Amino acid sequence: MPTRTDREVPRRKIADHRGVHINFITAATVEPTGSISLETRGRRAPMTLKRLGHGAIGDQLGQALLRSLHINGGTWTSSETVRTHAHLAATFARWLRDEAGIEDLSDRDLSPRLVWEGIRCCARQGGGQRNLRTLLADAMPHLREDGDIYRDFLHARALPVDVHRIEGYSPDVARAIEEVARNQVADWYSRHRKVVGAVLGALPKDWLHLSVEDLVIRREFESSAFRIERGDLAAAMVLLALADDKGPNLATIQSYTSDSVERASEDAAFVNGVKARNRQVLRTPAPAGGLFSYGGLLEFVTAATRVDRHFRDHSEDFDRLLFIPTGGNTVMSAPDVNRWWRSTERTRVLATPNQIYPDLLSFRRLRKAALLRGRRHGHGIIGQRQASARLYLADAVPDVILIPGLLETQRSVTSYWRTRSAGIPRPNDAATETTPPEEIDRLLNAEKVMDVGVAACVSNGQSPIDPEKPCGLGPVACFMCPNGFRTPELIPGLIAAVEFTDNVRKYEPQEWLSGEAALLNQLARKTLAQFPQHQIDAASEEDITNSRALIACVYVETRIRG
Repeated sequence: MPTRTDREVPRRKIADHRGVHINFITAATVEPTGSISLETRGRRAPMTLKRLGHGAIGDQLGQALLRSLHINGGTWTSSETVRTHAHLAATFARWLRDEAGIEDLSDRDLSPRLVWEGIRCCARQGGGQRNLRTLLADAMPHLREDGDIYRDFLHARALPVDVHRIEGYSPDVARAIEEVARNQVADWYSRHRKVVGAVLGALPKDWLHLSVEDLVIRREFESSAFRIERGDLAAAMVLLALADDKGPNLATIQSYTSDSVERASEDAAFVNGVKARNRQVLRTPAPAGGLFSYGGLLEFVTAATRVDRHFRDHSEDFDRLLFIPTGGNTVMSAPDVNRWWRSTERTRVLATPNQIYPDLLSFRRLRKAALLRGRRHGHGIIGQRQASARLYLADAVPDVILIPGLLETQRSVTSYWRTRSAGIPRPNDAATETTPPEEIDRLLNAEKVMDVGVAACVSNGQSPIDPEKPCGLGPVACFMCPNGFRTPELIPGLIAAVEFTDNVRKYEPQEWLSGEAALLNQLARKTLAQFPQHQIDAASEEDITNSRALIACVYVETRIRG
């Protein structure tokens, strides 16, 4: 099954029957009123987006949105992405009408600078501004003879990159939240077990694994007894976010289906889901030795929802999703979970009056809390490879997350490079005609060496100008710096640099024009050309993927710092 990290597979072709990307768009139509109707894999009824503006601009922006969808040859696959862009587009249409009296993007009075001013005014953060700019830049050539000028003008403008700092819940708060969720899930387990026993007359050992047919054919069966409550699902979702320190994000939890758990042994399983942002298929080993283990909890939710899922009768995807309450139109969301959380306030206060709880739950903070707990035990986190888990960086490009303090999180790899450099020819060897002996000695004798993706830095990431300060010159400077060395072990990082910058050119053309991505791409390609092809072919996909996360992080952080 292809994954996001398969370089030859487009994102929109990635799918897996064991997990469902609930916001994946399957159809889109324009209603007579000008509204847009989106059908997705995880909703019973279509999502409707209101007309984006009065006059011609409403139709123009609506058609631009439709052209951006993967089903029409674009790249957008998620209804949430479309909804966010639709809100930005509608805001821009109102701004343009109020500020300039323009309701048509082909209006002669509309100038590129006015469009740029509207982008900056209608979105507060860099990410929103970037998305609105891309939408308008793509739309203009379809609407104006001089649309290419507008497109090039907009893409040539630089925008800030948002810095996301997520602070995980403290260990005691995470434990307290987990305890509340456990109590709710334990009560659900007892209630469901009792109902199954009543239907069957006696409870067999394999009651969790009985087929739905074994239950519905019984005379004592009543579908109302198997009703799935929102509070039970909410508690299970919170518990999954923390269970066994796996730390899946909310979209991964939402993607779980009745086929997601594969038993590997009595106390272990593989759990399959989908990472929504890049639709990477995740197959994760997980403990499954009890109700509160990661795999065991998902197995129980699968069993507890089997009757309700049997009667949904909508579509194959929708009928297999786990976290949909009885009669629900879509999968449980963060607001749904927080409604349950607020309802538990009185019980929480009475049970633990001295414990401090958050007013609302954040799945991003739960995920970070699981990451921090897991690091102490050497656990991995769902959706992140070992090299990038420490950085809390998703491996999608170009949707990189800025990681402050990268230099502090990197371990010294001096001994590694000394070992790897032992095979470099010494001064009396013929090969040293192209390898100055003093450079070999610098690498072998360096006190500390840091792997920065495109080079082995013998100053351990410190500035070549001021050794007391971290270097902020960026990966391009590594190719000119006397402290940077490139050996065959750097080949995965060089390939990753080419892939990362190719993605910048494809998805962020304005960054390609205004930043250092184009130069980094050229330098990495020319350096790779110096290595034998068989060494390049031997680079593993996993090493390249890990290096891509590092390259993205170094590039973005030094870009902002500069």
